[in-house]
This record gives sequence, C-alpha cells and structure tokens, in this order.
Amino acid sequence: MIQYRNAVSIMEAAASQIKALAAAETAPAWRDGPNFSAAFSWTRAGAFVRASARPRPRAARAGDGMSADRRPLLVINYAFPPFGGAASRRVAKLVKYLDRRGLRAVVVTAPRIVNPLLDPSQEVPASTTVLRTRSLEPAPPAGRDWPWLLRLRRLLNVPMIPDVSMLWALGAAAPAVRAARRHRPAAAMASAPEFSSFILGALVKALTGVPLILDYRDEWTLHPVKAASALGSRPRALKRRLEQALERRLGRYADRIIANTPAFRERMIAELGFDPGRVVVLGNGYDPEDFPPPADDSGPAPPDAPAIVTHLGSIDHPSMLPAELLNGLEAAAARAGRAIALRLVGNVYPELRRGLERRADRHLKIELLGFLPARPALALLSASRLNLLVPEDLPGKERYHNLKLFDYLYSRKPLLVYGARQSEIGELAMQSGIGRVVERGDSAGLALFLAEWLGGTLAVKPDLEFIAGFSYERIAARLEEMIAELSG
Repeated sequence: MIQYRNAVSIMEAAASQIKALAAAETAPAWRDGPNFSAAFSWTRAGAFVRASARPRPRAARAGDGMSADRRPLLVINYAFPPFGGAASRRVAKLVKYLDRRGLRAVVVTAPRIVNPLLDPSQEVPASTTVLRTRSLEPAPPAGRDWPWLLRLRRLLNVPMIPDVSMLWALGAAAPAVRAARRHRPAAAMASAPEFSSFILGALVKALTGVPLILDYRDEWTLHPVKAASALGSRPRALKRRLEQALERRLGRYADRIIANTPAFRERMIAELGFDPGRVVVLGNGYDPEDFPPPADDSGPAPPDAPAIVTHLGSIDHPSMLPAELLNGLEAAAARAGRAIALRLVGNVYPELRRGLERRADRHLKIELLGFLPARPALALLSASRLNLLVPEDLPGKERYHNLKLFDYLYSRKPLLVYGARQSEIGELAMQSGIGRVVERGDSAGLALFLAEWLGGTLAVKPDLEFIAGFSYERIAARLEEMIAELSG
C-alpha cells in the first residue's frame, strides 16, 4: 500500500502542473475534464510538456498545417505498420480508406513495440505523416522476440496506471501536442489498447482544444480478464478501482466514444455511465485488397488430397483449441477415410504447442505455421475448405468480435464456430449465411457437421450485402461522417 500512496502523491503533483498549464493556454477545454490525479504516473509531467511542446522556430515546409481543402485526423495508437497484428491492423485500415476519401492522417505512434510482429504487406498512404516518438518502454528491436522482456513488462504493468506503455506516452506527449498545433487536425482519435493512448489523447485536447475520439478496440476495466485478476489481489483490485475512476472521467471528457460491438456499447453506458449520445458502434472489418483473386473451388476436392481446415490468429488460451475438438476432427476423418490438414496460422502458446507436437493422430495433420503477414495468411484461405473460429471460453467473451471473423466472412468459405452460440460472434456468423455454431461438448453435433462437410453436402449461402457492410471502406465512411460532425 505504501508504494501506491507514494504513486498517488506523484500523480497529484503532476496533475496540478498540467492543470495549471492547461488553464493558462486552453482553459475552456479543461472544464469538466478528466482529473488525472488518480492516474498520471509522470514525474514533473506538466513541466516536461510545457517546455517540450513550445513551438520551435523553423523554416516553412510544404505540407505543413492543413491540406488545401481539409484538416487531417490526428491518430494516436501504440502500434502502426510496419508492425502488424491486431494492435495495428484496424487503425492502419481506417487510415488507408480515410485517405482515399480525401482525409489524410497524422499518426503518433511508438518507435518499437513489445510484440514486434512485422507485416510489410500493410501499406501506408504516401500522404500520411507518421511520428515515431521516443519511448522509455522496454521493447525488443523490430523482428526480435525476447521472452525475458515480456516477463519484465508484465511485472512493470502491475504498478503502472493504466499500463506500462505510459513510458511511451511520456515521450510522445510533447510531439503529439506539437503535431496538433502544427497540423490543426479536425479531430484526434486515440485507439486502445494500449490505454495510455487515451490519456495522451485527453492531454492533446486539453492543450489544443481538438475534439477527442476514444476508439475502444477492446474493453478496459470491464474486460473479463482484468476483472477476474482483480479478485484475488489487493494491489490489482486497487489499480482497477483507480483505472475505472479514470476511465469514467475520460469518457465524460471525450467528444465521441467508439465501441467495438453493440454489447460493448450497452455495457459502457450501464456500468460506466457514458452518455448514450456520444457512444457509437464502429466495429472491425476486412480489406478486400488483402485477398488474392477468388479461386474456383466449387467442385469436389481430389479424394486423395487432405481436406484443409484453417484457423487464423494467435492461440493464447487452452480453451481456444480444446482437445475435444481435435479428437472430433480425427474421428470424423477416420470415419470418412480421408485425412484432414488443420493449419494454425498464428502464434500458439508454448504449452499447447508442445502438446500438439506430441499428438500422434493418423488422420489429422496439424500444421503450425506461426505468425504470417496479413496477405500471405489470407491467401491460405483460398486453399481452405473450412475455416475454424474458437472463441475463448471465458465469462464476458460473448461480447467480443474477433478480427479474423471478418476475414472469414469475406472468404465466403464454410465457417465452423466452436462454442458461443449466444454471442456476438455466433450471431454474426449465422447471419452471414456461411457460419454454423456447434456448442462445446456437443460431440454428436460436431460429428454431424463434419460428416456433412466431408461428404460434400454442407451448403452455405453467403449474404453478400450483409458481408459487404463490414468492409473497412464502409467503416471509414462512417468514421468520416463522425469527424465531420465534430469539426463542423
């Protein structure tokens, strides 16, 4: 407890400095704004921002300030290409399609991230300004994986509010404020996780008056894993209470809040007290340009060729690939007299990986392909006969949309969702016309589904208009309308 009291004292001192600075430069922007006294862990943060964010004399350069006809969008996100994975893909796609609509982006991001998955297939528009700020956060060089550093980061994450990426936000504060003053954006959109981005976005609004959008790609204090971890630990419970107070203040301060799913939105309003008029749903999607041209696989596969099942995405929890599912695939292949090749595209947590390598199935071949950049990974779907999605079996996960779900929808291949019928994922999969949900433990239902699929009698009828609604092009158009409302 002593450590937490000392931390709060430092936070309160930093908050008073930042409030004084904000009152001197942008007093109206702070009214009813967030109280950072329970969350900032920056020593002398106000003095740092005041000194570093002061405009510096320089020669004018082409492209400074506004574009010829429109002000840009300031984007704050911890990860951005060439770093890949879920942490950067959604933001990168929104930047791409907003740019095509004439709205360029200025991106404030980290120079390196803790899980440096490189994805050179994700392009960045030439007009995008990317500011990779300095960072004090421990992170490996690009393309390297240092397990000991991940363990250190987890230790540092416990006392830091909201997360260890505040060590990046400390270095990004002054550059972000300078970027807002120089480019005069129509709005600032902070995307999270990492939730330090939200604090950085609020600081930019406080010092410049730029309208603030908080983009929740995932839940923060309402996340089921965070809630569960707080039950058995007094320090974690205290941290969650402090963070929840901070989250409520930030929610009241933001001009718009983006919820990833309708269920997210309902819970934010009910449990955090967010203004329903400010909370909008803007989910994940797919980019058709990441896919190869569609292949003609309407005919039956050669009888001697394995039937390919593809699973996209990391598997970091045992419930995401249960033994009962693998046993069901093996049994179905044996009954049909045909091999099944299960391709796992993405990182698999070490204990499960070792277990998969020890399996001695005769009819089920498991291919561990590891992380692949988006386009090579999605190209594998063209050879797949069935796609697999297994949501984590954890309380609260029924509110979630996996990123890979929308790639599956665009592929229009049969989709097996194992578990979570009463969930956002299950409902979307069935509405799309390509998905079938089999509940966990329903061995008879799984056997029936796989028999239909292997026998060639499984029919899917994709609802193309429903699926088209999840393209990032359409999502970016809705985001553009929101930005126009805020800046108009």
